Amino acid sequence: MTTSHTTIARWTQFAVLLFFASLVQYARCQPGVGHRFLSSFTFPQGILQGLQDQEQNESWTSVDKEYQVGSTTDSSQKQQQPQSQDLFGVFEQLGTSWYAILQTIRNIVRSSGGMTYTDDIYANDIDTALSMFRDMIPEAWTHLSSSVKTTKLSDVLPLDEFGKTLDDLYISFLRWSMADSAVDQMEETATCKLHGGANAGKSKLINVSKAFRRIERYMEWMEEAYEDLVSPDTLTSASLVDIWSAFQMKMTYDDCGRLVWWLDLALVDLPRIQSEIPPREITRLFVWIAHYIMFNPQAQNNGIVFFSGMGHIDFWTFMTMLPVDVGLKLDSFTISVIPAKTKFLVLYDRPSWAKVLFQLVKPFLRRAMQRRVIVIEEGLYERDVVKDVIGTGMQAIPTGLGHFWLNGSDDADFLGPLFDPNVSSRKRQKMLQKQLKAS
Repeated sequence: MTTSHTTIARWTQFAVLLFFASLVQYARCQPGVGHRFLSSFTFPQGILQGLQDQEQNESWTSVDKEYQVGSTTDSSQKQQQPQSQDLFGVFEQLGTSWYAILQTIRNIVRSSGGMTYTDDIYANDIDTALSMFRDMIPEAWTHLSSSVKTTKLSDVLPLDEFGKTLDDLYISFLRWSMADSAVDQMEETATCKLHGGANAGKSKLINVSKAFRRIERYMEWMEEAYEDLVSPDTLTSASLVDIWSAFQMKMTYDDCGRLVWWLDLALVDLPRIQSEIPPREITRLFVWIAHYIMFNPQAQNNGIVFFSGMGHIDFWTFMTMLPVDVGLKLDSFTISVIPAKTKFLVLYDRPSWAKVLFQLVKPFLRRAMQRRVIVIEEGLYERDVVKDVIGTGMQAIPTGLGHFWLNGSDDADFLGPLFDPNVSSRKRQKMLQKQLKAS
């Protein structure tokens, strides 16, 4: 699977992570087609030249006045918070600048998909690659601190709950590094006719060196997050039931067998996330989710589709959903560490300021990446978009997303039942291992 990116600057918040991280994950994908894609947006003149000089002079605003900050804040907060449509005022209030953000996005794109070098070592099959990988792993441990070296990686990860071993973890990185030559979905010979296509298959060359570089970053990140992951409770789904309820994420499979991840900000309990849930618990939740994707055979073999509802929220709320350090942790993990290949991204309920951010990002996106993103907005036929991206099967669309065009099957979501507080730990583990069992 392929996804990747580099560490984002200190301004990054979790919501922006989900927005940009998912967007940038398409750098290594094949060109696709669609309706009104990101490539249809134009980039404002003057940004690419004299960025530093313009930083002090530019004063751009969005036309979005409907969703500005103020309705839920007192007068003192209003004086401190910039208008949500004043994008660059928000950046300044958060202690950064739009120039720093552009620089960060550029770095993200440059590292997307990892690097391939002429002296990289390849294998023709998983068994050979795994044997080579096992021999290389001890080298990765030499870069870690002594405190983590004395702890087995298997003690930090929920491997027992997943029914997986360290070899399964290694294989997820090896599959990610496979040379992806999947035929574009418009070709008659394509195995998947939906937008984005599916991964090429299991017989392609495996870049073992590339996989090793990625798992080195993974181990370094796990070292930094070590204390959050091992205490106060072991990282299991049972320990995350209450936290998951604030996000209401859903997962389904589409007609090509790809994993579809649904995250609708309109369903997210923002007040609770901002005031009640400890940041470390949010980190634990998304580390667990990331490993679920890494161990999911259909996500591994076919790829991921991401549906992100932006909830029409204002920019200030979007940027301040979580503490900065949590955004940093999740960004570095979700973007530049985990081995996952995202095939397509769909955004809906987009506020106007998001279009401005798209315009800022566009010069740094490869053409293939731009064509892997679609924004559902007024004028688009929502049902047709959904059909072209995930097919016609009801099992691909969960219920409870608040849109008539997204009314699907009550049984479609397979992630929610794993966090049902009424389900026993034993039954939860049994359901989980059944879902992750390779076909």
